[in-house]
Amino acid sequence: MEIKSTELTISNVLDQYYSWLVKLMQPKGIDRVALFSSVLTHDVVREAPLYTQGIFRGFVDRTLTVSPEDFGAGNTTDRYSRRYADLINLAGYELYADATYTPKQTDDIKKADGDASEALKEINALRKEANTEWIKQAQQLQIKPGTPEYDLERANFYQPYLGLIREQRQKMTRAHSKKAAVMLSVFGSDQDAAQLSKVYERCMAQDNIQYLPTDPSIESTYHLDPIKIGEAAQSGLYSFEQELGVDPSGSLIRILDAQGIRKVSISNSTIAEYKHDDAWHVGGSASSWIPVFSADVGASGEHHFRQSILNTESITIDCDYLGEYWVRRRDWFDSTIFNNKYVAARLKQNSDAAALLSLCISSVLIVRGLKVTYKFKSVDDTTIWSNWDAHAGGGFSAWGFDFGLSAGGSGQDYSHVVNREEKSVTFKDGSNVCRLVALRASKINSSMLDQAIAFHGKRLDESEIGLRLLKAWSDDGAFYGTIPDAVSAHLVRPVGKSEIES
Repeated sequence: MEIKSTELTISNVLDQYYSWLVKLMQPKGIDRVALFSSVLTHDVVREAPLYTQGIFRGFVDRTLTVSPEDFGAGNTTDRYSRRYADLINLAGYELYADATYTPKQTDDIKKADGDASEALKEINALRKEANTEWIKQAQQLQIKPGTPEYDLERANFYQPYLGLIREQRQKMTRAHSKKAAVMLSVFGSDQDAAQLSKVYERCMAQDNIQYLPTDPSIESTYHLDPIKIGEAAQSGLYSFEQELGVDPSGSLIRILDAQGIRKVSISNSTIAEYKHDDAWHVGGSASSWIPVFSADVGASGEHHFRQSILNTESITIDCDYLGEYWVRRRDWFDSTIFNNKYVAARLKQNSDAAALLSLCISSVLIVRGLKVTYKFKSVDDTTIWSNWDAHAGGGFSAWGFDFGLSAGGSGQDYSHVVNREEKSVTFKDGSNVCRLVALRASKINSSMLDQAIAFHGKRLDESEIGLRLLKAWSDDGAFYGTIPDAVSAHLVRPVGKSEIES
């Protein structure tokens, strides 16, 4: 993509960049494209596909209310699946507590719970026995933790236990299925109750828990195959991250070999077809998320760098590969559950949770071999780039594109080339460096207005409703800290006549 303007303002760059992404991703219906505050590095490790999948999950299993989104460091408490499960578990608990059971249903539920508890008890006993016996074995072999010999010998030692644990997990799965069937019979013709019960049971089901390694060495160094890794993870004998299952739509490792160059040019006279701030109901400017310029240089150097960026004539963005990967959530997730009367009642009592769960990340755009070229109005603007060591300088960031500013990892693999003849400087990622460019945000809670989501996700002066509220407090005489009716009317969906009558 090439962006040109006589005055490259931040909002102009943002809208043209946003329009390019919208045309690429073609969001349908009420889906929207969300940007990252910077184009984030996403490690794709060929020898560790499950570890790579864990990185993917860490980004797409997050709550989303604003764009551009500053995800920062991974925060497990902000994961969409956890907040979703908390909501379902609360609504499901209340549903079960108020239900009426026949004596047979009570007995069947008790038996299913007992079978599941017994299987879990046996699993814990097997884990304890395996760990105790392994310590004895390691002492006899005189091998030390942290060595390849130790890990490989331990993997072989645990194999018999893994088989026994797998059998108990199958018993647990059957018990959960039997209980789910009984609960469906309890609620009879109440479709909302039956739906909530099914989702509630699937959120708690062990077979929906996904175990992914947090260390690439488990795969890359010791070459454990996916089946053994899966069994080891489910056994609890190794350190794995455990979450409700979230999978990519395709193999992330294939990104390293895939080819799919994308280019588009936008001339000086082109007007952005899509306005980012309008789409996200931003009252101020979301562009403030994107840094105009950032580099680790001295005060005098910063002035020259900043001046050259302000004299930018065009920005060209290119990559070796670009692909959209969809997010596949397992059957714990039901995109229609927020219309369920029992769940809706809980959301009505917690507007923050309603806002955080309303937008669901349904896909992510990943690029490999990103190249960004800044072309200047004068050749003099390239001089300071010729004298700057990008790697020694700690990296560079402009208009949201970071090179070398990430904390190590593959993000440090890049080069910068100055071309005085073309009056340009080009930053190019290494051929195996992958980045997350944009997210597809799908709205699954139709009762939550877009303006209300933005209100809960941004500062007051950065959303339409927030600006209305500030005005009400300052100009209209509303009591500070309260939300007057004139403002709160914009937080909820208007109620139709049929809804009033019902």
